[in-house]
Amino acid sequence: GEKPYALEGEFLEVDPPHKLVHTWHAVGAPGAPTTVTYLLDKLDGGTRITLRHAGFASRETCINTCVGWETSFEKLARDLAEGS
Repeated sequence: GEKPYALEGEFLEVDPPHKLVHTWHAVGAPGAPTTVTYLLDKLDGGTRITLRHAGFASRETCINTCVGWETSFEKLARDLAEGS
């Protein structure tokens, strides 16, 4: 099975309902935290989320994290579709 992991961080900017920025760091991992920014835009019938995750030390870590975000958003879309 997948190994569980824990994340930690702090909120840097909270501007409801438009923007949220926080640091992101795996507990116990080496290196500096990265930064996640969510921008929310109201659309007819929904909300668009624009996500930017910045500050990676290596291209490989950036790519792996991108795949993780894509998987998470695909699961969210499935869950929302099933709930409607």
